[in-house]
Amino acid sequence: MVVLERTVYDTQVAVATLETAATATTNLASQGYIITAMGGDAGLTDNILVVGTRVRGDSLPRPMLVLQKMPNTSNSGYRSFTNASATRV
Repeated sequence: MVVLERTVYDTQVAVATLETAATATTNLASQGYIITAMGGDAGLTDNILVVGTRVRGDSLPRPMLVLQKMPNTSNSGYRSFTNASATRV
């Protein structure tokens, strides 16, 4: 007889802006979530969606390293960054 065990996962989605994305990801990590996806909303509101996933009942805080960079203006259509600083939380 084969016994299948199921693992149940919890997910949480945080809506953030560029200014609050570091706080949103840090908050999720501190609640035990692993950041499994990040993305924009196709320019509709300039929000960033941050998705966290964890095994149900697992609330062990996750280490998180947040890099904050200042944008370097460029006419190439891509955003490049310089002057990085890091904060371990």
